[in-house]
Amino acid sequence: MNLLKNPFHILCATTRDDKGRIMDLAEDCCLLSDADECMDAQSTLTRPQNRISAEIAWFPGVNPEHIESLLKQLESPHQNLLNIIDLSPLARANVLTAGLSRHSNIASTDLLEWILAISHAYERIDHEDVRSVLNEERNLSGFPQITDTSVISTGIQNQRRYYTQTLSSVLNNLSVTERARILTLTLETVIGNHNSRCPILIDDLIQAYEQTVGEDLEKKQKIIEAHDEKLRAMANAKNPDTTLQPIVEQLIQAVKDWDKIAQPIQLSKRSRGERHTDSFEIAMCVQKLAVYLFNEYNKFDFTLQLLNMLLDVFAEDPEIVEQIERDKKTLEARIHEEKIFEEFKVVETQVENLKAAADVKKPDSILTPMVNQLIQTVKTWDTSTQPIEANAVLGFTVRNISLHLWNEHQKLDFAIQITNTLIEHFKGVNGMGELNNRLNEDKKILDKHAINARGLQRFNNIKREIKLLKEAADAYKPDYTLTSMVSQLLETVNTWTPYEQPIEANNTVALTVRDIGLHLWNKHQQLDFAIQITIAIIAKFKDVKGMDKVNDQLKQDLVTLMSIKQEQKRKGTGCLLQIAIFGILALIGALLQGC
Repeated sequence: MNLLKNPFHILCATTRDDKGRIMDLAEDCCLLSDADECMDAQSTLTRPQNRISAEIAWFPGVNPEHIESLLKQLESPHQNLLNIIDLSPLARANVLTAGLSRHSNIASTDLLEWILAISHAYERIDHEDVRSVLNEERNLSGFPQITDTSVISTGIQNQRRYYTQTLSSVLNNLSVTERARILTLTLETVIGNHNSRCPILIDDLIQAYEQTVGEDLEKKQKIIEAHDEKLRAMANAKNPDTTLQPIVEQLIQAVKDWDKIAQPIQLSKRSRGERHTDSFEIAMCVQKLAVYLFNEYNKFDFTLQLLNMLLDVFAEDPEIVEQIERDKKTLEARIHEEKIFEEFKVVETQVENLKAAADVKKPDSILTPMVNQLIQTVKTWDTSTQPIEANAVLGFTVRNISLHLWNEHQKLDFAIQITNTLIEHFKGVNGMGELNNRLNEDKKILDKHAINARGLQRFNNIKREIKLLKEAADAYKPDYTLTSMVSQLLETVNTWTPYEQPIEANNTVALTVRDIGLHLWNKHQQLDFAIQITIAIIAKFKDVKGMDKVNDQLKQDLVTLMSIKQEQKRKGTGCLLQIAIFGILALIGALLQGC
């Protein structure tokens, strides 16, 4: 009951007026106002049982003089009414509701404060306190005491409906989305993040709101269902993602629009521990579509867009969130598996292409970029996010092409590059013990072959230099030509690494070079070149394991060559002395003949 339509207000009576006073006021009222209305008011106030509803809807416990001031404020209500606090909860709820009903220009931003004030006042109403206050006033007016608390409860329930109707009437002047926004803010304020109990009056308000927006929600639900059907049909027709994306976006927006209107209902249900069935059905409808797009057509992006939207839109519903998060984890795991498979297929294809190219004897100029591409792809493989099985399969797959390149085609450098890449990439990776052991064994074997290959290449270089030097010496090329060739040979010999080569190879190299030194002396008497070469060989193979016999031969050669060198020096000195003596004798003879 509105204060301004209350029988006490119609007759200008107070709760302290007795029956006679009320009848007098009714007679006066009939002279100035509608007689029927005045007589109805008199009937209500003079009958104890009927009087209770008017007493409850008036100003219980408020001094009559203060009531007059409050009624004047209601004539032009404004925001200051919210500041009136010196009233009982029931009187405050009555005043605020009456004021709100007469507030013609209330802003939607202020409406939240009115709703909260009225609902909080109602929450504080104590039925026994109301009965006590009314009985005190009845003592003064001469009306019988109220002994049955249930009649008080009934009267307060009637006021509760009045409050709800008034609030709903004001809200209904706003757009649907604005109503939803105000009520959502109201619920978030009173419930917070702790799922507190929603005030009774606000709960009533939400139920009234639910009835008024039912048609809007139904229309938006049909839009959602239409987008669902359209997406399924387009996916079934194999339409490209570029045409599906706009429909996905429209569906997402439709769900958000539906949720904006439904959110106050969702929050109210949650505060009572109840499921909002419509929300759950909408969420599951979209969830099934997301799963369908993934299972049937691998539309990973669309699936995640839809699931993430559901988590955002229905974040306040634990049941929906739990279901969607479970589905999302499952889908993300499957997406990760698909991604692993796709990444592995890239590696597998590169391995197959490289093998095919090697098997048809493609030149290294073609194989090199293919090997580099494979190595780069292996480096991009994220071992930390992949399961052990995937890491192992990829590692062994790439290892096989490395072994194939060496075993079948003697592509040692490529095999070493790939093996080193694998060792570095899988080093310390959990569960890769067997792979790493195999790779390290491969590396030892390949490194050994690499050393042998380098040794063979260097030996061939040495033999080539020896061949050229021998041909030049046998053709009696001048010493300045031979000097540069000997220097070139010694430089080539210096590239030989005896400590990484087998004993047989070291002996062969040493003896081969020794032979050209001896050839230069024995056939061409190039003693200095022979000594130079012998000294170089001794220096290179000194203290090398397994070279004792050869080193002894080389040392013996050097002793022999040096003794020859000394003999040549001695003979050279004797010849010069003989020439000097003969010259002196000739000079003396000439002098004697002159005399």
